[in-house]
Amino acid sequence: MNMKTRFAAGLLALAPALAWGNAGYLDLYYVPSAEFETATGSDDGDGFGAKMLAPVGDGVLLSGEYQTSDYDDSGIESKQFRVGLAFMGGDVLRFGVLGEYVDAELELPGLGKLATDGYGLHGRLELAPSENLSLYGQGGVVKLKDDDGDRLDGPEYLVGLALALDPATGLFVEHRSTTLEDDDGDEIEFTDLRIGLRLQLGR
Repeated sequence: MNMKTRFAAGLLALAPALAWGNAGYLDLYYVPSAEFETATGSDDGDGFGAKMLAPVGDGVLLSGEYQTSDYDDSGIESKQFRVGLAFMGGDVLRFGVLGEYVDAELELPGLGKLATDGYGLHGRLELAPSENLSLYGQGGVVKLKDDDGDRLDGPEYLVGLALALDPATGLFVEHRSTTLEDDDGDEIEFTDLRIGLRLQLGR
């Protein structure tokens, strides 16, 4: 584990403790549909993960995510870890930016591991039309490099909906699409459908 990853893991371990002092949430989720597609083929599978968004100051939120997915036909396993900061403003309509460190790897059967890291930069928009319902979306870019310095980068989009069941718990569903292009111009697109339980923190 390199220094960046250890630092990011430390921030993520600290985040739940920070979140209990503020209004935030922790999501535990299942990925019923995880897909990737290249010019030569595609595969699908499922996975699971956890993520959080926790206020740590006025308009400043700490974000974190861990997700793992397994693809059925190829046997490829995908893991990614993210930690970052968001700066948000507004009330019923909230908007801002999210910057995050991204550590992603693919375990390729018989070929070993492709490890990459880098960053993501996204614009984020949240709308709460009622106390129990929130809609949100974000779009931006992800820029990664592997151990040899080869790049993988491209656009990423996410849309979601969350429904509060009571002041402490809720449900959410979201869809994320990430398209990465390498130095040779080859593309790989990942799409995930995520559904899960949202736990309100700091209330």
